[in-house]
Amino acid sequence: MLFIGYGRLAQAITDILPKDTTIQIYSRTKKDLSQPHVSWLEPSKFHLEKQVWLFLPADVIPDFLKKHVNYFHRETTFFYCATKGRALEVKDLVIPTQTVIPIKFITQADQLRKDKMGMAALPRLFEKTKPAIEKLFGESLQIVIAEEEDVHHLNKQATQKAIDIIVELEKEMNDRGISKELVEHAAKQIIPGVITAYYQGTLGAFAKQEIVKRRENREG
Repeated sequence: MLFIGYGRLAQAITDILPKDTTIQIYSRTKKDLSQPHVSWLEPSKFHLEKQVWLFLPADVIPDFLKKHVNYFHRETTFFYCATKGRALEVKDLVIPTQTVIPIKFITQADQLRKDKMGMAALPRLFEKTKPAIEKLFGESLQIVIAEEEDVHHLNKQATQKAIDIIVELEKEMNDRGISKELVEHAAKQIIPGVITAYYQGTLGAFAKQEIVKRRENREG
């Protein structure tokens, strides 16, 4: 398989793939590849890989395909991973015998790297490719069926609300005179810990009695 682009998400995906998976990399800046199963591939050899994962930003992918599409094998499958863009936007930039399949990761790259497992979505139209992708990633990636627009909206809203929480917490605690060091530690440890416990049903007595119960009473 070939990764086009090697930013934080692509590097996180590299980490969760089985270690016996051979991964070829191409990006605008040649990077130091220290892992034994990862190697660099020049455009002249793109045709050697039929499975190509596009980890470039949405606004970069069209120009990349216009310039390089003829370097690829005529039966290449391009997996379109850009969160913002849509696969339909580049469908006409590949040759008719090539395929573009949208797959969107519901994740944050650093957290994916830490958890060593994640989730990605395929539109209903491409559901038949789900078993092959599941086999490729093993248990490290859950593949679900969801449309591109829905995943983009979810990722955007989750990111927005996470940032809002941090900014509001910092402002409130600063107004109260609580040090930045304490606030940063609380944000890094308490917030993700509470979220995990909430979904696992393991919230402590303080959270259940002081927060959840009060919220339930307020909402009627």
